[in-house]
Amino acid sequence: MRITYYEETDSAVIWLRERGPDTVGIIAGEDLPDPDPGSMVLHRDDAGELYGIEIYSGAGKRLALDQIEFQRVPVAAKAEKSTTTSP
Repeated sequence: MRITYYEETDSAVIWLRERGPDTVGIIAGEDLPDPDPGSMVLHRDDAGELYGIEIYSGAGKRLALDQIEFQRVPVAAKAEKSTTTSP
């Protein structure tokens, strides 16, 4: 995943995965119903899989640019949580 922030325009692009040889056909954007129409666009491939998000304005307000975290939960922790019962 890659996030590019453009300070001059306060915009950002979040690529969830790279467009590779498996991404075929016309790639079209989809406007989100946002308070500022046209400010966010989702990109999907021909299979309907989301691969990118563009934020055209106000990215600094929408993203915590100074705090990016990645957290992976181990499989064992998921299993423990799902088998725990309430008293």
